[in-house]
Amino acid sequence: IAEYVAAAMTILSFCQGPVMFSMGDEFLRTQHGNNNPYNQSNEYLNMRWDKQAPLAIYMGALAKYRLEHPSLDTSKGEPFSGRVVNKSGDQDITWLNPNGQEARSQDWQEQHFGFMISGDRLADYGIFDDDTIVLMNMSNTPIHWKLPSSEKIGPWRVYCSTRDLDLSEQGNEVYNNVYVVMPGEAVVLYKTDEEEIEYEPVRVALTVSYPSFIENIKLKSLKNSLKVVYSIFVAPFSELG
Repeated sequence: IAEYVAAAMTILSFCQGPVMFSMGDEFLRTQHGNNNPYNQSNEYLNMRWDKQAPLAIYMGALAKYRLEHPSLDTSKGEPFSGRVVNKSGDQDITWLNPNGQEARSQDWQEQHFGFMISGDRLADYGIFDDDTIVLMNMSNTPIHWKLPSSEKIGPWRVYCSTRDLDLSEQGNEVYNNVYVVMPGEAVVLYKTDEEEIEYEPVRVALTVSYPSFIENIKLKSLKNSLKVVYSIFVAPFSELG
């Protein structure tokens, strides 16, 4: 049950306008079909603060993502319309099918859907954001969803998934640009403009000088032996830079 409630909350979090969560949603609170509880106080309607909130972490993450990504704020700029927002041809919002292409009319008959919101939606206002993809699969079979390319150069990464309510997979890179959406799953993916970091090898200079005490050794055989040891194991590395 928790995963399906989390999927509904995921979609709600990306709706236009204010997001209306109800107190107790994170506890999976339900009124058991009673839509007129104002004059009642019973076990079905009371908040049980002593119980664990299975969706507290997940719903907190959804709220945080919405807050930190201005491209999701429809009070800024134009409403979502499918307009092109950058040179790569990305639209402000693109509805996706599992082939990673723009959804067609027949795709709306399926039990899954997805969309991508471009982080360049507010580029005219000097605001640049991450690209975001939301996928949902309400069918009974897994879907290998091909992720589209976009203006951003980084890889697609997992922000949150209803399969992982504790966010242990957050930040994981999507392998080969294909995400397997399991039955009942909703997932939020993001792509930034992060660049691959090239690390230059560090060369360490060892300043090991010839130990002068060797020359003070009177026993000739021992002195010669230490000289050999130094020449083989120390001297070659003292010249590395």
